[in-house]
Formats: sequence, C-alpha cells, structure tokens
Amino acid sequence: MTAAEPPHVDQLDVGAVAERDPGRAAAFTDAVVAVAMTALVLPLLDVDIANDTTLGSLWDQYGNEFSAMLLSFVIIAMFWMVHHKLWFSVRNVTSGFLWINIAWLLGIVLIPFGTVLMTETDGFPTLGYQIYPGLVFYTSLMLGLIVYLITNRPELNTGGIARQPLWYSLRFALWWFFIFAVCVIDAEGVGQYLLDWAAIPMILLGMWRPKWLLERGAAASSEASAS
Repeated sequence: MTAAEPPHVDQLDVGAVAERDPGRAAAFTDAVVAVAMTALVLPLLDVDIANDTTLGSLWDQYGNEFSAMLLSFVIIAMFWMVHHKLWFSVRNVTSGFLWINIAWLLGIVLIPFGTVLMTETDGFPTLGYQIYPGLVFYTSLMLGLIVYLITNRPELNTGGIARQPLWYSLRFALWWFFIFAVCVIDAEGVGQYLLDWAAIPMILLGMWRPKWLLERGAAASSEASAS
C-alpha cells in the first residue's frame, strides 16, 4: 500500500491555518508595535548638543520633540497593554478579525509620523495638531473593535471573560474623537492644551472598571469554572 503524498505548498489552505493560530498573530503584532515605539526616538537622533548646552537650553530647543515622543510612547504602550492583556483570552482568530487587527497596526505605525508632524514645522504646526489626534482616534477605534469582538464573540475567546458593551470598548476612541474635533476647530488654543494633557485621561480611562463590569467578570469566571 502506497503512502499518500503530502499536498503541494500551493494546495495548502493557508487561510484555514492562520485562523487557528492566534500565537502567530500575537507575535507579529508585538513585533510591529515594538518597531513603531522604536521609531519614535529616531527624530531625536538629530539633536545638536554643544559643549556649553545646559538642560534648560536643551529643553527650550527640543522640549516639543521630547514631549511629543513621550506622549506617543505612552499612548502606544497603553494600546499594547490593552491588546496584550485581552489576547490571552483569544483561542481562535478569523480572517475578518485578523484584518481588523492589521487595520489597528496601520494606525500604530502611523503614530510616529503624526508625532513628527506636530514638531517639525515652521511656526505653529496646525495641520500636525489636527492629523495627530485623527490618527490616534482611528487607532483607538480599531482597538475598541478588537476589544468588543474578543469579549462578545464566543468563537474567538476562551470563555470566562466579561462581555463589554460597544460604548465601553470604544471609550478611548470617544476621548480622542473629542480631541480631534476640538483641534479641527481650534488647534492652536484649546486643542493644544488638550493634547498636552491627553495621556492623563487615557490612563484614568484605562484604569476605570465599573462595578457592573467586575460583576460580569466574576459571573463569567464562575460559569467557566463550573463548565
């Protein structure tokens, strides 16, 4: 009896394999996020430091660049932490879910570009202050959809996870849509002020765990343990 020959590589259903391997998607995502965070520091490599440069004069000259880099670093780090924490509950990924994840990564890799637009412009960078929150809004919107799908689609998650309403999953996106709208209207005034302090509300929103969410989580864990 002759053993069956393995299928040729062109005959393999690559899509079916990818839909059952969340580990590969997580590794790819982590690599892209790491590259984007590293890219944030590249504009600072051109900093010109003379022998008589002091910390005060360095900040006066490059303070905007440092501030923009730190803001973007915190934003990407928070996005990754939300994504990383929830991915432990993913047991299966579909093609549609993967495309949403890739759309989120598109926003991640564009954040360094928006960071540069806020700093490398003669005069006040009005366009940069409008594009940057727009990019972060898009990225947070895609992340919110990822969170919503993981927590509400049983075929994607391992169980024992609280279902989240859409508005709660999109809380970062709602905050950044507000900033984006204000910057379109008044980037040099209120918009600039909001961007300077944008990370603080993000941290608070990330820490916000309503009572009903904690109760749902406890109930889901108990149900998963019982089954």
